[in-house]
Amino acid sequence: MRRAVSILALVLLCLVYFAARPRAASDQAKVMNGIAMLDYSKTPRWKVGTWVQYKMEGESEMGHRDDYLVTIVIAGEEVFWGDTCFWLETWTQHAGRQRRAVASLISYSVFDDSLAWARPQLYVRKVINGLDDEGLPRQEVYLRGADTFKIRNAIGADRTRNLDTLGWEQTTVPAGTFKSLKVHRKYWAGGSVVKGDSTLYDESHENTDSFYSADVPITRLVKQQFESVGYKKSWLIGQSQDAPLRVVDKGEGTASLVGFGRDTTAALIPENVRKAVARTTPKRTQTTTAAKKRG
Repeated sequence: MRRAVSILALVLLCLVYFAARPRAASDQAKVMNGIAMLDYSKTPRWKVGTWVQYKMEGESEMGHRDDYLVTIVIAGEEVFWGDTCFWLETWTQHAGRQRRAVASLISYSVFDDSLAWARPQLYVRKVINGLDDEGLPRQEVYLRGADTFKIRNAIGADRTRNLDTLGWEQTTVPAGTFKSLKVHRKYWAGGSVVKGDSTLYDESHENTDSFYSADVPITRLVKQQFESVGYKKSWLIGQSQDAPLRVVDKGEGTASLVGFGRDTTAALIPENVRKAVARTTPKRTQTTTAAKKRG
């Protein structure tokens, strides 16, 4: 992660998930993917069209600055290969720039995984990053990067967090004042890629104070304050023990709730999936009690 400190903690981890290798800072500033900001701890109660928007601000010692809006939208639903999924669109709006959007088709089974916060990418089925030559959304099946097949540990094992619940307090953001639960977290994430005869390793440590309210859809997040430190090292084959881990940047930032609602329309996914998937509930059958005598 070449600019690890200039982006909200949860979104930073998301960038780790979706990149086979670190991206340049200029690329990271253009468009975000909000998959890591979802609240996976509870069964979702949203409907298609639900949205939430945040003001993202941050700066680092190296002079990187962030100031933009991120809107997360439940854009639609689709059954893909027999798996019921939802489309998540993320819109990124930098001042003076055209709004950028990405979309991910995510399996609802992600909510059954107690470690979903560390590995939501396992439940991504398709992505849309732009339009094709005919102006239609370019859908691609999400495939794991080749580097991930060389990982010795389970996916998500290199990401850890410790948390401490600090109680309830009033939190004021542009969207209003909320009674929110304050949670302090320590995150750690690391990853490496092989390039020629060298290995490049990036590591990020982040401390966050997050404020949560059940009144906020999709994420429950009212506000998040964070500080982050990015590390890097590289070594030739067989020389990892001599590679120093050096600090490459430090920074801090905030994400503040701007607004939310249930009435927006998707911007990127095809029109035929901009709706909820019909679900059928099995009918209960009547059974006799054990005490009932047979006639």
